[in-house]
Formats: sequence, structure tokens, C-alpha cells
Amino acid sequence: MVYTKEESEKIVGFLASVLTDFIQSEVRVRSLTRTLVDSIDCYTRNNEVFLNGNRNVRWFNWGDLCKLKRRNGLLEEFPHISNDAYEVLSAAERGINIPKVPKRLICDHVMPVKAIDEHLRNSQYHDPADTLGFLNNHYRRCIITTDENKLLDKDLKSKMPSDWKSAASPFVRYEKVGIKLKR
Repeated sequence: MVYTKEESEKIVGFLASVLTDFIQSEVRVRSLTRTLVDSIDCYTRNNEVFLNGNRNVRWFNWGDLCKLKRRNGLLEEFPHISNDAYEVLSAAERGINIPKVPKRLICDHVMPVKAIDEHLRNSQYHDPADTLGFLNNHYRRCIITTDENKLLDKDLKSKMPSDWKSAASPFVRYEKVGIKLKR
């Protein structure tokens, strides 16, 4: 644990308040939505995999996760990982190269940030607790391969399937394109 439970809860509560105020505003900056939802997730998890040595959010969205200096913990702590990404990352942990699977791994938002932003704005959440409730049910990140990401990019890059309802699984995009999850 990087912060005490009380410190972590204060930070998450503050970020949820900022996100709730932001989605009620006329300002449309999805990169800020992304920063806020990713930060809420990292401070909720409150461990060294998601927070760096300076106790700041660790971003997983740039570069190859196999090349991270601090890979250990990803296999155990990252909540969702595809079968193919698990194979690559576990091989990298053992120093093995798997040529048939691309080494480049990415951290994908299971429900795209654009869809999260639109849902929050259309639902008009006015209470940070409601915003956190939605995120607890729908916000997930998953480590996938770039090939798997290309499957999503075809039709579901920044949206949920047209038949998706908010009560349904946030993993429906993966199911539609055949991405299998290790967990």
C-alpha cells in the first residue's frame, strides 16, 4: 500500500468530485476524462504496480509493457489480461521471446473513454458517489496485444456495440471480436 486507506479514499473522493463537476460542465476534453478515470482507478488500487515511487499514477498507455523496468506485479496485480497478452508477458518475465505473437502490449480501456464520457454526460450524474458507482461497475483496463487491438479498431475502437446496455458486461467489445481473457 502506497497511501493509507484514509488518504487513498480522500484522493479518490476528491477526484470523483472533480470528474462529476467536469461531466456536468460544457467543457469537452476527453483527455481529461481519461486522466480522471485512470487516476481514480490507480488510487483505488493503491499499490506499487499502479502508483510510482513518487506516489503518482503510473500510466500504462505508452510503449511496450514488456519493456517496463518494473514489469513484476503486472501478471499478479493487473486485473484483466487477454490470453495472448498473458503468454507474451509471462514469457518476457522468464526472458523468453515469442516470435509468433507481437511483443508490443497495450493497456486498453475495456469500455472506451469516449463511451464512458458520453454515458456519464448523458446520465447526468450529480453526485460523486453515483459517478464512482458507475465506474466501479464499468471501468476496466485490460492488457491486450496490438493484434487484438486491431480487431477492436475495425468497428469498436471508441464505442460500445450498438446493442450494448449499461447493465450488460463491459467486456462485450472483446466478446464480439473474439478476444479471450485469462482473467
